[in-house]
Amino acid sequence: MRLHSILVALPMLMLYQSGSAQQTPSQQNPPPRGTASFEPPPALAEDAPLTAQTFVIRAAIVNMAETELADLALSRSHDATLQAYARKMRDEHWRAQEKLRTVAGDAQVALPAIVDKKHQDLKDELKRAPADEFDAGYVKAIVSGHDEAVALFDAAGLKDIKVAPVNGISWSIIGTKHA
Repeated sequence: MRLHSILVALPMLMLYQSGSAQQTPSQQNPPPRGTASFEPPPALAEDAPLTAQTFVIRAAIVNMAETELADLALSRSHDATLQAYARKMRDEHWRAQEKLRTVAGDAQVALPAIVDKKHQDLKDELKRAPADEFDAGYVKAIVSGHDEAVALFDAAGLKDIKVAPVNGISWSIIGTKHA
């Protein structure tokens, strides 16, 4: 699992470290946000047993966190390549969240309105990071977030979570399934 995360992040890191071309990223409006319905309990993301409901909620939290971190990178990073990657991550996770919103509706699961404490603390830490340390912190956070998502989807597969739409889109949400 860790090797897969490294392989996913390696091309982006190589581009970042090689001194990105000084292209101006296109100014694109972020996709509109959907609505949500509750604030997650502090321990939900880690302590609750994995059920169809907690899977959908945890996946939503991970997606929201990745989207918020990408927005933060777009406002804090001065590296055009990292901003382009953050824009791509924001858009992909927004689309994944929309798929998840459909699944949640079909499964009659309420989605959280905000990220949990762990993810909010990470975002706050990156907000406070000195400018020269932000990019590395962001890259570390997205690799960790990907690891978290893969572990969640693996656990759901092992528990054979029975929510038909979840089974159908789970790996399409986080990309390609790792080997």
